[in-house]
Amino acid sequence: MQTDAVDPTPYNVPHQSDLALMKAFNATTGKVLVTSLYNGALRVYQDGKLIRSILVVSGMPEKPSPPGVTTITNRQSPATFKAFDQNKNSPFYYPATKINYAMMYHTGEYYYHDSWWRTDDDYGPGKQFPHYAPAANNEGTHGCINMSLSEAAWLWNFTTPSSPNGTDTVTSIVY
Repeated sequence: MQTDAVDPTPYNVPHQSDLALMKAFNATTGKVLVTSLYNGALRVYQDGKLIRSILVVSGMPEKPSPPGVTTITNRQSPATFKAFDQNKNSPFYYPATKINYAMMYHTGEYYYHDSWWRTDDDYGPGKQFPHYAPAANNEGTHGCINMSLSEAAWLWNFTTPSSPNGTDTVTSIVY
């Protein structure tokens, strides 16, 4: 993350940090999602080549998105998400919310998913911190990694296994 923080490379170009992590975790072939929490960007690689870049918003400081290397599991379309804290006075409460495309990237119910309630300018660097976004309570997520509905639909299709026995897993690297 420190290396990526000082890297002036645009979000939609391969980052050296991504490539180094992919090499370190032996994830240079197949489908790989690399998310930079610092840069608010998800870069999608196929066999080591960047094929798509998506601006995202991640977890607020009090509910950060967990970093790590995992595989995509528990894909749901549609899904209904409910806050773990059901106390309506809690700052972490939210009502049951329909999600169109959800792909779990970390145990504990951390997903890549659409956030249809956010505006286009609510994705990218620094959006996990307090900012002006009334429809999203002026803050980042509860730990999930959000993107626009159209980007989540694309990611859903990309992460759909093509092998009937599910051997074509999708690696997720979040840093």
